[in-house]
Amino acid sequence: MLEEGRIAIKVLTRTAARHPGHSGTGEAFGRWLLAVVDPVATALALEPVKTLTIHQDTFTSLRAEHPHIEGMLVAVLASRVDRLSRHLVEALYESVQTR
Repeated sequence: MLEEGRIAIKVLTRTAARHPGHSGTGEAFGRWLLAVVDPVATALALEPVKTLTIHQDTFTSLRAEHPHIEGMLVAVLASRVDRLSRHLVEALYESVQTR
């Protein structure tokens, strides 16, 4: 999670186009995670950045000890899927002038 600062994301697509994205303080689930696992994504600090991390084993234990965490994760991910779906519908069905 980004505790302080902002980062920019650059993702290389099949057409070699770069699609920038930004993440800011407090964001835990965003495109910036791509830069950690995807070789075509790059994260760049726009200013001094402070991050919080948790080891996978620790997170797994926390989820087992506190089942409500699963519900929170599902809610965050569902919200993100909904937002991305709305953006896709806009891109497919609204004119460039309207967007």
